[in-house]
Amino acid sequence: DLASINVPLLLTDMKGENLSSIEKLNKAIIVLGSEGGGVSDEVWSMANKKIISIPGAETSNAESLNVSIAAGIIAYELSKTNWLIIHLLK
Repeated sequence: DLASINVPLLLTDMKGENLSSIEKLNKAIIVLGSEGGGVSDEVWSMANKKIISIPGAETSNAESLNVSIAAGIIAYELSKTNWLIIHLLK
C-alpha cells in the first residue's frame, strides 16, 4: 500500500516540474499514469508527492506520451544524474 510507505512519490504529468531540475532524492517511487488518463485520483491525492515531467514537455502540444516511451525517457534522465532506480511499479 503506497500510503503506508514513507517514500516520496514522483508523479508524472505533462505540466509537472522538469525532471532534470529536481533535487536528487535518496529514495523515491516513480508513478506513471495511463496514456491520456494520467495518474489515478487516489494516488494523486497522496500528500508525500512531487509532480514531474520529462524535459521538453512544457513546450509540447501533445496531450500525453506512450507510457513505455515516457518510462524510457525518465530512466535515461535519471541515469544522467546518477539516480538509482530500485523498483518500477505499473
